[in-house]
Amino acid sequence: MEGLICGPNDEDSHPPPTSLVKRLFKQMKTATQELTKEIVDLGQKKVEIETELDLITTFQFGILQEVAEVKQATGTNPR
Repeated sequence: MEGLICGPNDEDSHPPPTSLVKRLFKQMKTATQELTKEIVDLGQKKVEIETELDLITTFQFGILQEVAEVKQATGTNPR
């Protein structure tokens, strides 16, 4: 026996129709699947961004190293 969704003195005290419950569960399942896919996509995007940041950091380090070598070769004091 299904429980009441409203109090004993309320007008509508009947449980929702089974078809409505099934439809709502289907919508919840679909929304959950879509959200899961979005989370996976965001995880992949995060990895891509981290890889790009690593590349930028590596290039920046290389450039700073070259600048230091040029300054040392020309006798310019690094700041």
